[in-house]
Amino acid sequence: MTAHALLRTFLTIALVVCGLLAGSVQPVLAERSTSISFPALLLPTERDGVLTGNAQFNIILELSTPRALKQAEDRRAQLQDALLSVLFTAMADRVIVNGGIENGQELRRRLDDAIERILGHGVVTRVIVFSAPQKL
Repeated sequence: MTAHALLRTFLTIALVVCGLLAGSVQPVLAERSTSISFPALLLPTERDGVLTGNAQFNIILELSTPRALKQAEDRRAQLQDALLSVLFTAMADRVIVNGGIENGQELRRRLDDAIERILGHGVVTRVIVFSAPQKL
């Protein structure tokens, strides 16, 4: 096989692969997100009763369907109140300490229970929690 024929074969394969990739990427980009975010939920952090800063929590709920997303968006305020309540209670119970999650499994259980009371079972497929302590 000559260098020219080899190059032509390589370019043909590359174009086919690019075409396949382009075809598989388009539907993913066109899909509508089925998640709802609750950014910048702030909790105070303290040490020995003295305020030392804040912890910023970002919570993302991934929902099972676009209809579930609509349901969550319609109940956003109720969800945010429930999430804040869980975070403050977890802080009081030392599940969250100085903005850090000490017991992730317990926090996840509490968040799942609170969300399920509002949206129902199986509506939320995943809960993602990020925390970032911030000094005063």
